[in-house]
Amino acid sequence: MTGSPGRAFVVRTPEQVFFRYDLAGPVERVMAFLVDSLAMGGLMIAAAWLTAGAGRFGLPLLFVAFFLIQWGYFLFFEWRWNGSTPGKRLFGLRVIQDRGVRCSFERLVLRNFLRVVDSQPFLYGLGGLVMVAHPQGRRLGDLAAGTLVVRVPAAPPPRAVAEIRTRFNSLREDPAARARVRQLLSPRESELVVDLALRRELLEERARFALFARAAAYLRRRLRLAGHDNLPDERLVLNVAAVVLAERVL
Repeated sequence: MTGSPGRAFVVRTPEQVFFRYDLAGPVERVMAFLVDSLAMGGLMIAAAWLTAGAGRFGLPLLFVAFFLIQWGYFLFFEWRWNGSTPGKRLFGLRVIQDRGVRCSFERLVLRNFLRVVDSQPFLYGLGGLVMVAHPQGRRLGDLAAGTLVVRVPAAPPPRAVAEIRTRFNSLREDPAARARVRQLLSPRESELVVDLALRRELLEERARFALFARAAAYLRRRLRLAGHDNLPDERLVLNVAAVVLAERVL
């Protein structure tokens, strides 16, 4: 894994496949933070209004609500929204691990806990200076947690989704296999299968062959697809992706 010069970060897999991430710039990160700050302010106003009629319990409840909003807002959204908050989503940003994968909950806790340090001496002065000086735009929380803020890649064209969903699919004709896809694949695994299927045209041929071979071998074991051994690796992955997509409203 290595970072490239400029505003990009490159992840190298064991198969010698390279994935490039565009790093978020300081201006868009500040704008996203301002949007989130406004959202937090709105939540605090709502909390104050809701606790106003609580009598002698109102002030303690308000302190608890402010604490939860201040410390839980970023952690909640970054965990539930795959590294994004309302502000980050508005500007097309997300937090990832520096291995190019989704952030674990533990890393997000550490990243957000260190906001108290990054915010010193005021208005995120320390964190802002570190972010501007660091070649990958990391603040102290990012450095400690091993995270990056990147731009969300452009979504695949709708025709790519339509192609996967409408092609002939032997798995769709197998109720037992469909049920295993729904029950055995975690949300993260489903996300990775669909992402690989939709972005296959962006891979060079050797990398594409290697990734689909490994993904197909894993899916055959994970989903017990012994009855579909005649399917080529790429077709098997695309068929599983189609079953996953059939469960969603696109």
